[in-house]
Amino acid sequence: MRNATQRSTGKIELSQGNAPVTVEYGNANNPQNLVVTERDGTVYVYDVRKLSPPPSAAAAAAGVSKSPALYVLPNQKFLPESTVFSPDGNYLLVDSQGRGGGSLIRVYDWKKGSEAPSSLSGAVEHEPVGSWASHGPIYAMGFSPNYKYLATGGSDANVGIWDCSNPASTLVCTHAVARHTKFIRSVAFSHDSRILASSTEEDNVDLADPSNGALIGSASLSSSLSPGQAQQRAGGKSCGAEEIRFHPKDCYLLACARTDSPMGPPPAPLTLIKLSISASSSQ
Repeated sequence: MRNATQRSTGKIELSQGNAPVTVEYGNANNPQNLVVTERDGTVYVYDVRKLSPPPSAAAAAAGVSKSPALYVLPNQKFLPESTVFSPDGNYLLVDSQGRGGGSLIRVYDWKKGSEAPSSLSGAVEHEPVGSWASHGPIYAMGFSPNYKYLATGGSDANVGIWDCSNPASTLVCTHAVARHTKFIRSVAFSHDSRILASSTEEDNVDLADPSNGALIGSASLSSSLSPGQAQQRAGGKSCGAEEIRFHPKDCYLLACARTDSPMGPPPAPLTLIKLSISASSSQ
């Protein structure tokens, strides 16, 4: 992102549709892994170090076969909406809404996956080591940096806070944030795990104590608009934030990726909010 001369070094051909449902990198323990969910409900895991460069124009015109994956999660009976690796890199969590109703969080043991052959000639299929019912179709998941909590948010406008000490053997939703009125678009933890932020299409980002779900405060997104924009947007539909992320180190800086509103002028594409947290608040 810092070098304007950088070019694409690899390309993944999709077999279903023209866009992936989810895209998620591994963490510090497996940064080379890229998880891609396609529209038929299959989850593929690629090693980005072994991707082929983009094909030439002639090869593209002749048709390019699907990129080979290292591992395949055969989830044909449901459509995953969110994927995330555990902080220790041992587990991959995949949440989905079943086509027949209900919603599950499936847990895959990545330690077993790392023992699979790394040959690109054939992908290895995984089966989950655990499946847990969730509070509704989930659109966002995230672990706290201290690995004490898993946050989930989805269509029921609730944010679930889970005890994730051992996701393979037990995954229990212990608290819920029920202050939203719209479906949850994104969840994020601060670098020290003291704050759980959640966003919807509402103009305020909720800031909660992950130990009990209690309100710490809220961050206003509408304050990023100029007085003229705010006046034009009066009576218009709020747009909130599609994705939110905390700075990973030493400060409470929250980045909010905004969405276009069907009414009024579009908001700033990215809003940065610096939070001031009292030493006595939260944990």
